[in-house]
Amino acid sequence: MNENQRNRQLHTADSMMGATVEQFNCAKSQMGTLKKDPGNEAKLKIYALFKQATQGPCNTPKPGMLDFVGKAKWDAWKSLGSVSQEDARQQYVDLIDSLLAPEGPVVATQPTGSAATFDTLLVSTEDNVTTIRFNRPQKKNAINVEMYNEIIKALEESGKDDSVITVITGSGDFYCSGNDLTNFTKIPEGGMQQMAKDGATFCTLNFIHNFIDIFNKSLTLSKQLIRGTEKERLHTVNDQEVDRLVERWLSDECMQAIMSFFQAKAKL
Repeated sequence: MNENQRNRQLHTADSMMGATVEQFNCAKSQMGTLKKDPGNEAKLKIYALFKQATQGPCNTPKPGMLDFVGKAKWDAWKSLGSVSQEDARQQYVDLIDSLLAPEGPVVATQPTGSAATFDTLLVSTEDNVTTIRFNRPQKKNAINVEMYNEIIKALEESGKDDSVITVITGSGDFYCSGNDLTNFTKIPEGGMQQMAKDGATFCTLNFIHNFIDIFNKSLTLSKQLIRGTEKERLHTVNDQEVDRLVERWLSDECMQAIMSFFQAKAKL
């Protein structure tokens, strides 16, 4: 009997008296092992039950009209009314359990020749060629913050070995659909200004810097001479692009485009 089956058996036996805090925390950890995106409706329910179980009934002000993601979360939490924290814990555990059941036990795999494991990439090295494959086919390989971080790590790793070339490709029928717009739904304490600054610095500045500095072992002396004259200019241009990204991400045009995207998606 695998761990998921044991937990499901335990949840069934204890359902009449409610899930324990330990079972609740276990379900919270297992949620991260889901192979498929459960969809926005299920994710809103998960969020609402989690908030109800940990904080009780919704007692926060309703978000503004422009905060469409925050408003959807608030509505989901508010809809639970006076459901007790114990009942919310049990419903949360049952919901996670129902999502995990069809998938069976999670089996971790590692690509052949890969020096490290990644959650959003498949990285392999063969015959001095490193292949970095975007691995979010259900999301058309849209790049989220985690993937940006892993791409940087993969580029750093390939720069340390004897790879002559690094190839970047994608799993499934789509190479990459660009930035994952759900990045914009995770607003930090500093608000949109801080999010734009952090996003531009992390996702663009650090990301492009790794392309500029990569492959130090594979360059010949002649390539080093050519690269040396352009390297500082590349960094300068990258810095300028970061400033422009911050400006555009905070623009009304960008916010309207994001709102239109999510509103159109909600109608599907």
